[in-house]
Amino acid sequence: MTKFSVKRSLSYTSSQIFDLVIDIESYPDFLPWCVSAKEYGDNKEKFRADLEIGFNLFNQSFSSEITTVYPKKIISKAVSGPFEVLKNEWLFNESDRYICNIELNIEFKFKSIVLQKLMGKVFEHSSKKMIDAFEKRAKQLYGEHKLL
Repeated sequence: MTKFSVKRSLSYTSSQIFDLVIDIESYPDFLPWCVSAKEYGDNKEKFRADLEIGFNLFNQSFSSEITTVYPKKIISKAVSGPFEVLKNEWLFNESDRYICNIELNIEFKFKSIVLQKLMGKVFEHSSKKMIDAFEKRAKQLYGEHKLL
């Protein structure tokens, strides 16, 4: 199983970044490898989402169960698709009124050994770029803020 963590401080509130990350149906608008996304359920504390991801010739769909604690934590666990394990844990900690410290913890393992060998490093690299994409999206939605 592959595990890694990415940390970043952004000059937005925890609520703003939480709202951005939880808006899963918008992912195809700004995550280049996200082909489609659909949310199911009215409860924003626990719901399901289907995503289709694509990297060149690799194209797969999977479903995840998402649980949240607003505006502190979002946990997504794949329940179907090509992954034996896929868990994303977003942690948001506001150190100042407009500084959100983000920690993204990811663990994944493909069901197929071939996919793990072929796509493992590509998936890890693309996953690490997620915070960059979310930061760019925050600038689009909320304007650019400079850390003091």
